[in-house]
Amino acid sequence: MPSTLARFLDLKKSSVTSLIDNLEKEGFVFRKDDPSDRRKVLISVTEKGIEQIGRVFKKMVSVVKMCMDDVDGEKLDKLLEAEILLIEFHRHMYDRSVELLDEKCSLESKNKQ
Repeated sequence: MPSTLARFLDLKKSSVTSLIDNLEKEGFVFRKDDPSDRRKVLISVTEKGIEQIGRVFKKMVSVVKMCMDDVDGEKLDKLLEAEILLIEFHRHMYDRSVELLDEKCSLESKNKQ
């Protein structure tokens, strides 16, 4: 929800709403009505958003490599492996959050009936 995200980021809700609007226009996130509360809107990352996160991480790794060109190659390889594991972990978190959200929505819909 934009209000929850605003509190988490310590930003005004209007700023977060604008950010979400722009991310949605780019196809990185989508809004979904919360079936348990019509006043709430849920925000989820799209497949395109996950791909963009991967591209950003790759660019970050590239910059880190340039900045760390004097670091031992073996240490650098370990760091890059750790970064790849983090990307995989984020992907897992995304997939799992979608599953849990779908389960929650299904349960809440059943409970209302």
